[in-house]
Amino acid sequence: MAKKFRIMIVDDSPQEIHSLIEELKADFIVTAAMSADNAMKMLAEGEKPNLILLDVNMPGMNGHEACEMIKSDPNLHEIDIIFLSANDSTEEIIRGLDVGAADYITKPFDPDVLRSKIRRVVNSHDKRIELMKQADSASKLVYTLISESGKLGNIVNFLRASFTIKNAEGLMAATIDALRQYDLNSVIYFNSGSIVLKGSTSGEPTMLEVELLERMHGYDEPILEKGVRVFILQESVVVLIKNMPEDEGKRGSLKDQLMILLDGANAKLKNLSESAEQSNQKIEEIRSTVMSAKNSLDEIHVLQENHKIRSMNILDEMIVNVERSFFSMGLTDDQEKDIMDILSGTVSRSLENFEHGMEVDKKVKNVVLSLSKLATKSVD
Repeated sequence: MAKKFRIMIVDDSPQEIHSLIEELKADFIVTAAMSADNAMKMLAEGEKPNLILLDVNMPGMNGHEACEMIKSDPNLHEIDIIFLSANDSTEEIIRGLDVGAADYITKPFDPDVLRSKIRRVVNSHDKRIELMKQADSASKLVYTLISESGKLGNIVNFLRASFTIKNAEGLMAATIDALRQYDLNSVIYFNSGSIVLKGSTSGEPTMLEVELLERMHGYDEPILEKGVRVFILQESVVVLIKNMPEDEGKRGSLKDQLMILLDGANAKLKNLSESAEQSNQKIEEIRSTVMSAKNSLDEIHVLQENHKIRSMNILDEMIVNVERSFFSMGLTDDQEKDIMDILSGTVSRSLENFEHGMEVDKKVKNVVLSLSKLATKSVD
């Protein structure tokens, strides 16, 4: 990495801290604390890392409590946090998500997994913050305009727009826009087999959010509620709403509207997936036909080559036999020369005819090869 980022390790195990420092010190500026209380003191004194690797289970203040304090502090809330934990259950992930973690790493850590997750979090940090600011401004502006026409108008507009959407990326953008108009902080996950896509109303979703939605895909219940967090699940669409209103009246009405909207998104996604599969099948049939034609042409080319060789051998043998027969015919030198000239001319014309056939074969083969490359590219 061109720029070194600051990482703080918080763990009550000296061995774990030593292992992590040895793994990261070449690429990052690394500091460490052996308790959450010490880490909070360091942060209060001005230490501000880009990322904190935070052990969940520690004496005194645990990792969840420390994460909540960091995320509630306006001066610290932009710091990304990755939990270190031996527990990777769904409840543990939800708990980590609730307190604001970006990801988790299972102990004992795999060095490649550690580096990969740290690199992705750090690289997306500045981009995510900027996108969140832009999305927040856009969301407030759009909500002000739409609220006057009523929430149901949002559903109608979305369904009307879906008829002209040509691909999954367009559907994702339309779904994000519709959720923003409700002023909902949401993460969206599409999975229809041939199409897998993720998006968010506030920048890129975190790895933790994506993994959680992947686990929820195929869940039997259409709605799963965890406080202000609500999962809405369709066959091919999973959405996590992170700021559902707590008022029961508003909450119930909003859930009904979101179910209708996401049912439409699910139906459109299935249609796009089926169309893509049919298109791929047609392309595969074309590719198979072209490859079959190419193989046949290769066989014809070999046959033509063999035929040319056999024909030339026959002509050469004929000339040799004619030359031998001259002795018994009693021909003059001029007569022999005339006959040989006629035979040589015939052989030359036969050879030219073969060469012409080979040129035609070569041109046809080039056409088939071009079609084969095009078909293969289309399938890829």
